Amino acid sequence: MTSDPHAALYRAGGTVSVLNSILFFNNNSRQQIAGTVVATFSDIQGGFAGEGNIGFNPIFDDQLAIVPPSPGIDAGDPDSAYNDVFPPGLGDSRNDLGYTGGPNGVLTVPEPDSWLYTAGAVLALACLARRGRGLPRES
Repeated sequence: MTSDPHAALYRAGGTVSVLNSILFFNNNSRQQIAGTVVATFSDIQGGFAGEGNIGFNPIFDDQLAIVPPSPGIDAGDPDSAYNDVFPPGLGDSRNDLGYTGGPNGVLTVPEPDSWLYTAGAVLALACLARRGRGLPRES
């Protein structure tokens, strides 16, 4: 999730887990996560405690997909269940961070009326809505 004036993720109750995700450029580049959250193998601006987390500029294209030389390439959970598909995966088979990585990676962000909901695209949905692209409608 990017480009939100508030924290990218806020937990007020329940359990929230973040995996293979990118949370950057929100909250005026301050704290990206508020509340108690478990995050692993993610790129979180300012850093965040958790196995495999990094805190480096993800290097996006104009559709918020990571591009070389992004530190998010091959930085996801090394479990083979999360391996990339090619395309859109970059680097080796290890999961890339963001919506283009992993077994449900998508090549491009579809137009709002044709969204294919995949685990990797969830954060991109909210982000694009904030950029004026609108939320997808249920059919």
